[in-house]
Amino acid sequence: MADYLTYDNIGDRVEALIDDADTTVRAIIDNVINDVYRDIIGEFRKGRNIPSWLKDYDDTLDTAASTRTTTLATSSKNVERIISVSVDNQPCLPVVEEELELGQKAHGSNPSAEFWWSTSNTSRPTRYRHEKSYASNGTETNKLYWFPLPDAAYDIRYWFESRVSPLSASTDVPILPPWAHIGLVYGALEQLAMFDIRVRSGPWSVLFDNVRSQLTGFSNNFILSGQTRPWGA
Repeated sequence: MADYLTYDNIGDRVEALIDDADTTVRAIIDNVINDVYRDIIGEFRKGRNIPSWLKDYDDTLDTAASTRTTTLATSSKNVERIISVSVDNQPCLPVVEEELELGQKAHGSNPSAEFWWSTSNTSRPTRYRHEKSYASNGTETNKLYWFPLPDAAYDIRYWFESRVSPLSASTDVPILPPWAHIGLVYGALEQLAMFDIRVRSGPWSVLFDNVRSQLTGFSNNFILSGQTRPWGA
């Protein structure tokens, strides 16, 4: 017997614990499971370190001379947020609007806005800004803005936190530790009552909270700098 649960397995377990013969219930169950999945994945984001399976990197891009932005690849890359960036194998740090616009007027010896935005003062970028935008067709675009303006093509490597895709195929497996898959069952049972679906009595809320708490502890104490260690080590 597998030690993990598929999307179909989770739905079957939830369905076995409700008292409702309505044939449309399964569609509601499947939607609620994905709602819970997003919630439970969010527990990792509360930890000190993002688990390695939610991290990825791309090193196939380059800056372009005298070009402020680079558009990130979108194929198979669901960028939740940027973790770190290097340009020409040198660290490139994030920059905020206050630094770009106030410059030395607010920060003493820091470069002025004219320096950051200049189109003639070009060099290897030392700072970046990540921007997301959305089109009316739902397409997401991720861009990196470079400061100062690049004077040449430089190799880029960026690490990012990957956004988890919803479960869709019956054989899809949640991107979670196998022991946490049951949490999607508990969470779905807790939420289904809001849809006026008769769920069998059980401590579903308590069980769901326990799994979420364990996930936070797993993220905080088990995953350290991309490595794993035994509990209590």
